[in-house]
Amino acid sequence: MNSQWDDEALSQVFNAVSVGIMILNEEGRITAVNQALLAYFQIKEDQLEKKKDFYFRMFDDFSALIWRTDALGKVIYVNKEWTNFIGVSRAECLGAQYLDWIHPKDRDSYMAIRKKAYEMLSPFSVEYRILHRSGRYCWIKGIYSPSSEMDGEQGYTVLGINITERKELEKVKSGSLSQRQPLI
Repeated sequence: MNSQWDDEALSQVFNAVSVGIMILNEEGRITAVNQALLAYFQIKEDQLEKKKDFYFRMFDDFSALIWRTDALGKVIYVNKEWTNFIGVSRAECLGAQYLDWIHPKDRDSYMAIRKKAYEMLSPFSVEYRILHRSGRYCWIKGIYSPSSEMDGEQGYTVLGINITERKELEKVKSGSLSQRQPLI
């Protein structure tokens, strides 16, 4: 049998299976595996999923907005602060287009920045207004970091910081500066 597996590698595979049969084709490649091995991989997958869930539960306690989007910009995760801020349930957020919450006047500039960053899978930050549960728009600084799912799906994990107060102070400050009379 012409196999790319050495004896030690085959021994490790057979030890992992421990009970059952693996069927090898004429080239020495595995073509069928017993239920014990499939169960082993399912356990490992479940363990990874629990680790992922742990981090998402940890994000729920942050006082900042945290969300994840897939490569198309659809929301795949939001923390509690996000649902409190926006005023909709987690279920209503999942699968929605994040763009729906952004102020219409900010959408084009947001999309231009996002498109460029998404093409290069690079981190970026951008300031824009999103709809608050009160019905008014609040300023957010979104800090976007590329991330990938275990299946290789690309997307972004985002930290959103409410900067409305800062923006209002800047507006007041710029207004008071423009109203000053020249000293001549």
